[in-house]
Amino acid sequence: MKCHITQFGRIVPSGIERLCYSPDNKYLACTREDGIVEIYLSKTKSLLHQLPIFPSKHSCCAACWSDTTLFVGGTTKQVFGINPETGMIKTSINVSSNVTCLAYSESLFIGTDKEFIEFYSPSQDDPDSLWLMGRLNHSKGKTTCINIKGELVFAGTSEGVIFGWIKKQKKFELIFAVYATDRLREVKYNKSRDEIAQPLDEIRRLEEEKIPENERKTKSTAIMAIEIMDQRTVAVGLVYGKIQIWDIVTMTIIAEFREHQADVLCLKSATLNGEAVLFGSGVDHKIVLLKEVNGKWTCCGRVRQHSHTVKSLDISNEGILVSGGVDTIILFRSINDMNQLTYRIFPIGVDSPKAKVCSTADMVVVHEVDNNFNFYQLAIPSTECEKGKYEIDREYSCYFTMKLSKKHQITTFDLNSQCSILVVGTKDLIRIFGIDKKTAPWNIIKEDINVNGVVKKVYVNNNCLITIMTDGTIITSEINFDGKELTIKEEKRGIFSPMYSIYNEEMNIIGLTELKNGQCQLVLIDLNTMESKSIKLIGEFIPKKVTKKDKMIYVTGIKGEFICYNYDNYTVDPRTTGIKKITSQNEIGSERIYFDPLCEDNFVVLSRETITYENIHSKIHKGQFTWSKLNNLPRTLETISQFPSKISKKYGIIVGGGFNLKGDLIVVTQQWLSILQSLPEPFRFYNKMNKLVKVN
Repeated sequence: MKCHITQFGRIVPSGIERLCYSPDNKYLACTREDGIVEIYLSKTKSLLHQLPIFPSKHSCCAACWSDTTLFVGGTTKQVFGINPETGMIKTSINVSSNVTCLAYSESLFIGTDKEFIEFYSPSQDDPDSLWLMGRLNHSKGKTTCINIKGELVFAGTSEGVIFGWIKKQKKFELIFAVYATDRLREVKYNKSRDEIAQPLDEIRRLEEEKIPENERKTKSTAIMAIEIMDQRTVAVGLVYGKIQIWDIVTMTIIAEFREHQADVLCLKSATLNGEAVLFGSGVDHKIVLLKEVNGKWTCCGRVRQHSHTVKSLDISNEGILVSGGVDTIILFRSINDMNQLTYRIFPIGVDSPKAKVCSTADMVVVHEVDNNFNFYQLAIPSTECEKGKYEIDREYSCYFTMKLSKKHQITTFDLNSQCSILVVGTKDLIRIFGIDKKTAPWNIIKEDINVNGVVKKVYVNNNCLITIMTDGTIITSEINFDGKELTIKEEKRGIFSPMYSIYNEEMNIIGLTELKNGQCQLVLIDLNTMESKSIKLIGEFIPKKVTKKDKMIYVTGIKGEFICYNYDNYTVDPRTTGIKKITSQNEIGSERIYFDPLCEDNFVVLSRETITYENIHSKIHKGQFTWSKLNNLPRTLETISQFPSKISKKYGIIVGGGFNLKGDLIVVTQQWLSILQSLPEPFRFYNKMNKLVKVN
């Protein structure tokens, strides 16, 4: 995901525009303000594809699903259809103006800045081709929201008018058109349908006599959200914080609430214990629960689990309410208990680390603002330490900055351990840099490889480049760089299932995939022969990440579980060493595992805000610690764990790291590059902090 570092060194990720589940509930789509489209597996909450569909400075503000396709649109006057399994664009539509909203039901309905709605239907010869079938004209400003249920199509406009059509054969008949602020329609406010006895015309006549002539004019209030609840009820969200529930037949308001202090941006309805419920969110970062009890609507709950505007809500088939907005975090909760979070997804995590430790070269490379790569080199003092003491003055300083073109939207990068080859993957090409560090400034040689698709991961092992595409294609290439000439030769290519977690070891790939029935499995790929073997996972947990050390495969679960598999001769022994928890509930799903080169049985787990040091053979935590004010004192992990202050409050969340050959743990946060220097005693570190430098 595209991020930027401000002048204070803080990485600011992009806000969420839309969240929507696929009809079969297998995928969750997330679109962001910077044009990034993310597709997650609903079961494992794992990022399957991260697609920079739209150019920089363009927003992806609309999304919807057909049975097999994700449609996204935004400020580029285009709508793209994406295959969720491969992450490839399968169709595109050029429209007359910026796209504001999308909805799908047999046809794709597109709302734009224009005063009409266009709808497209699949071709009989080619289902991936969509043809313009007609327009629904309303002439009341731009279309701000669309919702479809059965044969009903409802839309809201910027001038505050609610329109409703019903499909009859191949035509749409207008059955509903009212101003949301019409005072004459508010006479049935908060009354049940059973209490409505008089016809609408009679009520209008009586109310018109009470309202002065100069107050009968309707003020324009934009409709920001709309939700069809059933064949007779529709809910709308307005600016200024109002939620209205309308009777479609009589065209009157039956309930109105003002729980929000500002615009209501999203509404979602569901059935809870046989009763209709409505969830609403808006600019004041509040989510409210409205429920119909005995024919009357009441507000039954409010939560503020986000820190900023909540732009989007959706509800899965299993009753999971998902929300997201300006604070960039996706939150999950059950509609039965909206106060209890069940999972959260952070925008910066293991799927796209922003830092790489080149152990042999003692360098750390950080991907920063405007596609800059900053190279931080370890500076070691020349003075020798006295006997019995340990040198604690070494630190990393920014040595070199490489600037890439802003037009390339980077999805992944990797370097070899000598820091002589940098490989960058984008949405349409692979860019390879040969770095000659013998000259000052460095001599950089560049070569490009055009690829048909989006690059998910790249790995550089000595002179071998492994490229993994979002559709599951794996390409191996040979790279030779002698300081003057850079040559690339493709060797092998194979097509496999898309993997949401990938571990690379020389010429072997281990990945986690999800089958159509929701079963998760390990995929073992030998890149020398391009042969693969699939192994079903055991244990009652949902796997999240995979890594390997020696003859053991380690899999972390969605709730912080940790399980080991014996790996020998290309097979997995079903006997395991047990399951244990390695992370807290608040940080699940963002783990990076690194093994200590000086102590093979120990490993470190980097989560969003904490660092956990573990032993493979023990089910007892060796220590979990965060940084505190006492940064100048070496201390044991047990001592450090007594200071539970969160990293993110002072230093920003962790975005990458790893071990160097000296056994130092390098941790890169949003604002700092820190070296946790290993001391001779077991489980002891010294923390040396370096402010990230923005080089112009």
